[in-house]
Amino acid sequence: MFRNRKPDPAQNIRPDENYAREIMQLFSIGLIQLNNDGSPKDGDPNTPGVQTIATYDQNVISGFAQVFTGWNYSTCVPPSAPEGGSLNWWDWEYCPSGPEAQDWRQHIGWRTPMKPWGEGTAFGDIYHGSSGSKQLLNYTGVALPGGVLPAGGTARSNLTAALNNVFNHPNVGPFLSRLLIQRLTTSNPSPAYVGRVASVFNNNGSGVRGDLGAVARAILLDAEARATVPPANFGKLREPLLRITQLWRALDGRSRDGGIREGWPEYYSAQAVQRSPTVFNFFLPGYQLPGEIATLGLYSPEFQITTDTYINRLTNELGGKIYWAWFGNTGLGDWDPVQVDLNRDLPLATNPADLIARYNLLFMSGRMSDFMRTTLVAHISDINQNNSGSDWQRYRLQDALWLILTSPEYVVEK
Repeated sequence: MFRNRKPDPAQNIRPDENYAREIMQLFSIGLIQLNNDGSPKDGDPNTPGVQTIATYDQNVISGFAQVFTGWNYSTCVPPSAPEGGSLNWWDWEYCPSGPEAQDWRQHIGWRTPMKPWGEGTAFGDIYHGSSGSKQLLNYTGVALPGGVLPAGGTARSNLTAALNNVFNHPNVGPFLSRLLIQRLTTSNPSPAYVGRVASVFNNNGSGVRGDLGAVARAILLDAEARATVPPANFGKLREPLLRITQLWRALDGRSRDGGIREGWPEYYSAQAVQRSPTVFNFFLPGYQLPGEIATLGLYSPEFQITTDTYINRLTNELGGKIYWAWFGNTGLGDWDPVQVDLNRDLPLATNPADLIARYNLLFMSGRMSDFMRTTLVAHISDINQNNSGSDWQRYRLQDALWLILTSPEYVVEK
């Protein structure tokens, strides 16, 4: 959308369609029309199988592409231009983010909302729109007659109309609800679960659509998510980077000076904050691990980045963060990584059962199996002053942490 220009046939300029496709395909409605429970609508019930219905076509993409034109860095747009003056084309293409911006760290334009080029000047929205109407999404109850945005309007008013057109599409509730459920509770929610959450998105009980706070509560408090005995196939794989942050949160992870020096976490986790390799995220919500999961028609998004290489790398990284990066380790020298604080739990080390119970609560919400608990308590009990020296209590904590955080029962969150 940034510096996207309206059509100009004489110069063979056509608006870029990339964001027009992304906002629909990835961020709002998806590719096919859905029922409120997330199941695909059937365009021809008389034909065997589900005949899916596309949510948009090329005309809709072109219409949105024309809406998303004429916007630039706020610092590139002059507040006014004298009558008869001009807005220099090179500022549209090459303007800095202000006289003080000498490098990317001071690029103010990256941190403030874009503005329409020419807004508030005698020239108007120079690079926005086209002379004709624009086909947007058409659906039952659509505000724009036939989903058509009339000719005219400003860059700002047309953007508002287009976003409202997307936001009120009936697909938004079930499409986003399923994706949020996959991130928060389970990779394979039942249609009923999706439907209940989508209904809250559509109306939070007070007539408000799109209340994400209410949606999050509906996801986390739903009976399917809180069942004492989870439904078959319930749960999801924990994202690698979230396993690291949970360790830090549970054990007050911090560096001595407050900095975070993780370097390249994608090396060990295949993830890094704001460094997804594509706009499709680190993994696809519809990914199916080949084998039993795919055969059963189930989804396993996080498994797409769970390769043999990254399993080993993350296991080693967790070992380093537990056995090396802890407060009080004199071997760190001047190196100041995020360090876990083991001091709080050291008194629990004298009673292995209490220690495992504590970490079962912190990391596994009390869902550890009896077999795993018994195995861990027996292992921890074997670590004592006679065979491990004066640091035996710390060794008990570290072994318990590493074995829990690399166990299948922990990694598959239920």
